[in-house]
Amino acid sequence: MTAQPTWRMTSEQAKPLVERLWDPDTPEEESSAILVSLEQGLVCPPILNFAYWDFDPELTAEKVVDRALNCKPIAL
Repeated sequence: MTAQPTWRMTSEQAKPLVERLWDPDTPEEESSAILVSLEQGLVCPPILNFAYWDFDPELTAEKVVDRALNCKPIAL
């Protein structure tokens, strides 16, 4: 059984982080820290896939976050 996080990031908290992640001027170390925060706060390991490997030509931070918030863990 996996422990559930005691804190979950809101959409309003996550959207600016996704935008910062996409900013080409964001240093690599900061990008890595943002990614970890998003994965843990949204409880969604594939957030990186949603942010970078989506074929939606009009991808927005809101779409990425909404998709991540709907991510459900798979019970093995």
